[in-house]
Amino acid sequence: MSDPLSHSAHAHPLAPGEVVVHRNVVLLETDDPTLLAEIQQDARVRSAIVAQLSPQVALVRREAAARFIEILRKAGHTPKVHET
Repeated sequence: MSDPLSHSAHAHPLAPGEVVVHRNVVLLETDDPTLLAEIQQDARVRSAIVAQLSPQVALVRREAAARFIEILRKAGHTPKVHET
């Protein structure tokens, strides 16, 4: 995987002083970086992960969220889903 911080959810580079707020973002958070790495290796969900934002957080494609959660559950994970 390339440098996770080199990815940007914004379509163009930010201008100096520009601030961007993203709504309706789907994040996968784990308490253990090893668990996130394990999930990322699962071919069933790999394409849904847009970028790794930190050792314990990944950005998931919004349109893939429902299927992503279903696959996590089938794999034995018990994700807590926060609707905001």
